[in-house]
Amino acid sequence: MTATQVVTERTDDVQRDQRTGRMLPTAVAVAGLWLAMALSSVFAPDLISDSQDHVPIVALTIWIWGAVATGFVLFGAAFPTRDRMARWGLPVAVLGIWGAVALVSIYAPTIVAGSDGTIVPVAGLFAPVAGAIATGYACLAAAWSAVSEGRL
Repeated sequence: MTATQVVTERTDDVQRDQRTGRMLPTAVAVAGLWLAMALSSVFAPDLISDSQDHVPIVALTIWIWGAVATGFVLFGAAFPTRDRMARWGLPVAVLGIWGAVALVSIYAPTIVAGSDGTIVPVAGLFAPVAGAIATGYACLAAAWSAVSEGRL
């Protein structure tokens, strides 16, 4: 075989495939995260005080933790992995975490405090915080596995 018969891959096609292959799982993770947050905001129980004022406390606080988790997902996606199946590990973890956050925020029982009957959705307040922390650890693990893949 001569040097003129050697066929090499075009690097720009490989790079484009790697970019699109990395961005689709990231987009799925971020979209699922924000969908879970929207469902929690709409369907989570309200904070009801003694004067029967309804305050959608979950809807007011979940956006902060969702923004933090979105930053974690974008950080985790910044380190590409060569394995296509491993790219979908992070979105599956994020969808599982924020699906659990949505279910806990919506269906967990509320606490009735004091003799005036103030209803506090404690699980709806703490589930997004736990979800953001769990998302951070999952993204850190995904980034570390992509970085350590090149060291082996």
